Amino acid sequence: MKKTTPLTYIILTLLFLTSITALVSAATTETFNVTASTMQYTFDLPQETTFNASLTTTNTIRVWIHDQNGSQIVNLGLVDKEAEFSFITNNAGKYYVNFENNLGNTVKVTFTYQTYPELPNDPLIPLSYWPIFAAITTALLCLIIYWIRHKKPKTLNETTMQY
Repeated sequence: MKKTTPLTYIILTLLFLTSITALVSAATTETFNVTASTMQYTFDLPQETTFNASLTTTNTIRVWIHDQNGSQIVNLGLVDKEAEFSFITNNAGKYYVNFENNLGNTVKVTFTYQTYPELPNDPLIPLSYWPIFAAITTALLCLIIYWIRHKKPKTLNETTMQY
């Protein structure tokens, strides 16, 4: 029977952790002030993207979402302190989240959103692939360390011992 090495357990653990963390996606949080006007965030979303968001405010503002054709997707109406919303895009295109303040007081808004699938914000390696990249790098480092530690030393023979 073949003995399982600790390195095998390390690799299996890293693969398991990678599969779990790959399912986790990060939310983005923006904090801004809305003065006596309308502020708008624009998102270019693929078809069938789930958009989840929440917001907190220091005062009452009106919030609504519409697509590039002007069709209203979500109308939260007047938001006093906090609200949550979610929608799935029917078509690919631009979607606009509008924040309107008619009261004249400056309102601080904290807007947190998350999309599935994730929107690419790092052109080199998307955020969802970082755990996989980290696991592969760690596994390769473990293999290199294992190889170095278990490398057989060169045996000295008579020809190498002569000067």
